Amino acid sequence: MKTTIPKPRTVREFQEFLNKLYTPPNKSHSLEYLHGYLNRNCSYLSRAITRDNNNNQEYFLKAFSWLFALSSKLEIDLETAFRKKFPEKCPYCISNPCVCAHTGKTPPSHKSEWEIKETLETSFQQLVNTESLRYLDIDSATNLINNIYPSNRSIWNIYGSSYQFSRLFEELGEVHEAIGAYLAKKRKIEIVGEELADVFAWLSSAWGIANSNHKLSEVLINYYYTGCPVCQSNPCKCGDYQSRDQALVNPADLEKFKSLILEIISQTNSESTDLKIVAESIDQVKEGKSTTEATRVVTQSVEVLNALATGTESAVKITENSRSLIQTAIALAKTFSWLS
Repeated sequence: MKTTIPKPRTVREFQEFLNKLYTPPNKSHSLEYLHGYLNRNCSYLSRAITRDNNNNQEYFLKAFSWLFALSSKLEIDLETAFRKKFPEKCPYCISNPCVCAHTGKTPPSHKSEWEIKETLETSFQQLVNTESLRYLDIDSATNLINNIYPSNRSIWNIYGSSYQFSRLFEELGEVHEAIGAYLAKKRKIEIVGEELADVFAWLSSAWGIANSNHKLSEVLINYYYTGCPVCQSNPCKCGDYQSRDQALVNPADLEKFKSLILEIISQTNSESTDLKIVAESIDQVKEGKSTTEATRVVTQSVEVLNALATGTESAVKITENSRSLIQTAIALAKTFSWLS
């Protein structure tokens, strides 16, 4: 059933909205469970970006969702934690844009630690006490972090996303360590909030670079506003480990792929032994559901299809219609999220 509550806009509103949507299943989930899913979806996001997958947005949304869930479980207001850590300036050099590369993560001019802390706290208080700046629009957060750190975009554009995601996974490790220290009563909860803020910062930065033409708020609303995208309910009714498989082979994918292969054989009247082997192999891996075997079969299938399309298989007559089917099959294989 479609929700009638106002659409969220700020970071806090999105956290509250998703908390209400997922409170039933997440209430019983441990911090380890939530952190594990956050790690999992960040890893799949990294892979999608590395492969230049245009369908990376869903991975971003799930990563943000699990980050909000973990924050809510810890009763941490992520918007406040983020703004305290990044009060429109870098927390190390206290500059905007960041000049850490030149100063070695220190302010341009020497300041005592109390002065630095006072500057950051004053900046934070000015933000929350100014009516127009009191709440942080989630789209503004993506712009803010990349304005503070313009080098993120430059590094991404020149060297790819590896640096961005290596830093993200470093922060995820620090979140886990901070949670452990908090539970052991060795650290305050504010330290966990700082680490969660870092994860939010790197995710937001990556979104702003990879999806600069799309508003994060709109994509989040489109994905979650009508309810859980898995069980289609609001609030969510999913059981444990009921999220959609992303890296495990999907037999339905293989069935669609096989149907196209059979149609190609029919259209071309192909006597190609390779195509027949492909069709038989797909049936075999469908039953075993091994991602390794399925990846191997689909990859080899694409090689055979490319050979047909380029005329390497000279004995097979390729019409425009069959060529179109071949390209459709190759394009379908590229959509398999589990294909390693």
